[in-house]
Amino acid sequence: MSKTPDFLMDKKESAGVEEFDMATLQGMIETYDAYADDVARAEKYLKTCKENFNRLALDVIPEFMLSHGMVSMKLSDGREVKIKEDISASVKDDLAFRDWLKERGEDAIIKVRYNMGKMSNSSYSALADYLASNDYEYDVDESIHAQTKKKYFKELLKEMNQDELPEWVTIYNIRKATVK
Repeated sequence: MSKTPDFLMDKKESAGVEEFDMATLQGMIETYDAYADDVARAEKYLKTCKENFNRLALDVIPEFMLSHGMVSMKLSDGREVKIKEDISASVKDDLAFRDWLKERGEDAIIKVRYNMGKMSNSSYSALADYLASNDYEYDVDESIHAQTKKKYFKELLKEMNQDELPEWVTIYNIRKATVK
């Protein structure tokens, strides 16, 4: 039989905390509070710096350069400023988006996961159609990865204008300056 470790045993005797130890602990707590205040101030300062940086990188520099017909420029110190244009797509109605993709024959980007045993593809399709057409309750995980959705809408915008898109999708145009 093994001996129970000391740290698991109830200690009957208290080592006692001396006044010197309490003063040491008090000093540690005061230092703790001072560092907590420093961290809060630093986080507030960092937030302000990030906001200022993003305003310059996302608004001021791109607007200036694009208004002067530039998308890139070599600086005198050898670095290059480039404006990268991108989009962000927000879909408010996932069901309408899925239906729209199916109507257009572009539903391959939808990743579907049912939790069932092994079955053939034709059986799987028949089961999915049956569940959907008979209003059965079931759990299915359908998702479209954010980067896949972004790429889909970038490609789609090459064929149509933003104002031709359905009302359940919002496209945000992003222009960002990078300096390298």
